[in-house]
Amino acid sequence: MNKQKLDLSLYDNKSNTSSISVDVISFLYGSLIVRLVKDFNNDINEINKQTEQMGYNIGLRLINEIIASPIGRNLDSSDPNLLNSLITCTLSNSLGLNGELKKINEKEFHFLFDNNLLALYVEIPENLKGLIYSNIINGLLRGVCEIANFKIESKFIKDKLNGDDINEIQINLLDIIEERFVDDEA
Repeated sequence: MNKQKLDLSLYDNKSNTSSISVDVISFLYGSLIVRLVKDFNNDINEINKQTEQMGYNIGLRLINEIIASPIGRNLDSSDPNLLNSLITCTLSNSLGLNGELKKINEKEFHFLFDNNLLALYVEIPENLKGLIYSNIINGLLRGVCEIANFKIESKFIKDKLNGDDINEIQINLLDIIEERFVDDEA
């Protein structure tokens, strides 16, 4: 069996490079989902809500790693394509999801990818139909984008676990959050 490796290092220094088996990540994530299924008594809506929230919390912290990475250092806040770059950087560098980001219009993007590292060896049983197994990705995107002042909504519209031929995430830009500074001395 050919083991895939995922390089989790975002550093230039080769001595700090670490890698972990993709299988391990997949199994750890799977055990998290199994735990949530037990904790929430198969309540699909609550499990989907919890995994999205977990991803959001991770995304709020992940932005620092993205900005510190070689690719992240090239992100320009004045670039009109910043959101495109941020989405692509987050999905490919942080999650190892290689795919294509299609810009549908100014406020809608679709990320198409074939291999979902979180969903290796996974089959969703009939009693869990409606489970958005990789919903943590949607939350992650929402968290990263929110810190960068983009309010987005993200959802799977195609999922290979549900029999689709490809995985596809729809990302809608809802608003650009204006930074407001409060003058404490006023």
